[in-house]
Amino acid sequence: VTENNFYLCFSYHPFRLKDVICYSKTLLSGSHRPLFIVFQLLEYLRWLHSHGLPHDNLRTTNLYVDERLWLYVGPPRLGLVSHDQSHEKQNKLPSNRVVSCDSDRDARVKTKSAYPFTELPDSLLSGSGAWIKGYLSNLDYLMLLNKYSGRILGDPNLHPVVPWVMDFSSSYGGWRDLSKSKFRLNKGDQHLDSTYKIHGLRVSAPSSLRPRRSFHEEESEMQITPHHLIDTLSEITYFSYKARRMPKSLLCKYVRSKWEPHEYPANMSHLYKWTPDECIPEFYTDKTI
Repeated sequence: VTENNFYLCFSYHPFRLKDVICYSKTLLSGSHRPLFIVFQLLEYLRWLHSHGLPHDNLRTTNLYVDERLWLYVGPPRLGLVSHDQSHEKQNKLPSNRVVSCDSDRDARVKTKSAYPFTELPDSLLSGSGAWIKGYLSNLDYLMLLNKYSGRILGDPNLHPVVPWVMDFSSSYGGWRDLSKSKFRLNKGDQHLDSTYKIHGLRVSAPSSLRPRRSFHEEESEMQITPHHLIDTLSEITYFSYKARRMPKSLLCKYVRSKWEPHEYPANMSHLYKWTPDECIPEFYTDKTI
């Protein structure tokens, strides 16, 4: 904390309301569940306004829920919270910057553009046109797609993903087959098909044969269509990718509790052969990783 800067620390909540609305609609089925969320939000606003405080950052990307639909609100725009005009002019943060710190992540400054490679277009349509005309690189266009799919840099559960383009078999060449997913290249067609069949059996099996689950899990599971790829980037893979820049405590928490440095891939070639997931943009933009 300094005279002009300070940090706000918030607990980490992986489920944004936007993601629940887009990808887990069954959790909001019926009228009582959305109303429960609205009730919590209104109670929060009532408390804020009773203390003369604005928020001005209430959006589905800044609202979080847990499995029981308890609501958690992200940070406000601090530039609007002032108690003295002269003091505000000297010390308020720019309105497009929010300083935040999560429990298991380093403090960082979030700006309007979470993808600082270029000034990205303000819509997916204009971005697609810019990419077709060659104004956007392939990487920038992929980052734009990640942005509009709700992925966030630094979030282990929703980190952007981009494809591996080479297998490191030679210094110049060794291009990978982009017609197949990295999971398919690593595991093979038989393993890929088995994940589809197993998931299909879980969904279609009679309720008497499935293990007893909570109401939300039972309802959402019955609505899921079988698919091949369960995840494009797991939490373990994310921390393994960044193992050389991650604290030992985080690696022991998320990868393996017993510290075994030799268990981590020693170079990019071993990393490529080890992982069934696609890679992260830092492999293209951050040489220190």
